[in-house]
Amino acid sequence: MYCVTPLCHKLKTFCWSVVSILSVQCFSSSLISEESTLATEKSSPPFLLLRNGPSILPNYDEYFVDHFNKSKQLNNSFFGPIIKQLNNEVEEGSHKGPLSPTLSDDVPPKAQDSLHTALKPSPKQSMDSLPAPAKISIVIDDLGYNRKGMEGALALPNAVALAILPHTPFSKKTAAAANKTNRLILLHAPMENKKSLRLGPGGLYSDMEMEEFKQTLLEDLESISGIVGVNNHMGSLLTQKSMQMKWVMDIIAPKKLFFLDSVTTSDSVAQKTAQDYGLQTAKRDVFLDNIPTEKAIAKQFDRLLKVARENGSAIAIGHPYPETMHFLLKRLDILKKDGVILVPLDMQLK
Repeated sequence: MYCVTPLCHKLKTFCWSVVSILSVQCFSSSLISEESTLATEKSSPPFLLLRNGPSILPNYDEYFVDHFNKSKQLNNSFFGPIIKQLNNEVEEGSHKGPLSPTLSDDVPPKAQDSLHTALKPSPKQSMDSLPAPAKISIVIDDLGYNRKGMEGALALPNAVALAILPHTPFSKKTAAAANKTNRLILLHAPMENKKSLRLGPGGLYSDMEMEEFKQTLLEDLESISGIVGVNNHMGSLLTQKSMQMKWVMDIIAPKKLFFLDSVTTSDSVAQKTAQDYGLQTAKRDVFLDNIPTEKAIAKQFDRLLKVARENGSAIAIGHPYPETMHFLLKRLDILKKDGVILVPLDMQLK
């Protein structure tokens, strides 16, 4: 008994080894059979998923050879005839580039069509191009009353437009300096407001007769050289009135000026009236410095960038406060890091 037990143990171990080997072989054969069946049933190659991929195609020769040479049943796979032709070309020295579009007769016609379609470069998709950067434009209002405001505004980038009040001490000097650098100049036309705040010289009021109204606006325009557009100074009352806005457009339309609605009231009809006259026009999106502190201006500038990113563009109006000039001088210098560009106002007119 002592001698028989080791022998039985050895026989038992041997039997288990045989069973394990046979099981692995059967499982492998099953997998190969299943892969072969799947390859036969599919009517298109798996790399058709690349059809909507990059326009620049990868090297399919290397892909085929590397991937399918590992197959245990290459000749029975979908790509068998293709790889066979490719290998023959390589051996004969006739294959010098990408897979030939003319395939052997061994490849089924349906498979040839699928392959040719897959190898075609996909058309350029919108995702292949970077989106255009968001654009902002800035206008500095209320210029003309002092030298410091003039100098601060002129120190800003040339794309910043200047809106000058008529008949003011530095209106002509500001316009002359701006014209030398081809900067956009607007007439900052004083218009009646709901709070009855003083407008200064050249003001336009709702109780004016048409002739007086139009003559006042003409004189305002003639007082400043190089004007290419008009926007309203205040005007929360006047810009609501359709008749007076038509009088404004009657004057500026023949001069081919654009109109920027400062939007000092949500009930403004100024932009719509300008559009009815066929004028180029735009409207303000953000006031930068209703609260002239660096923190408040920075918050409004961030809002400007947000609107620009959401809509593709945005327009801001600021004033010649020292805080505003100082902030813009620094902030516009690093604007590119935000993926936003500063453009002249006339690039945003519609």
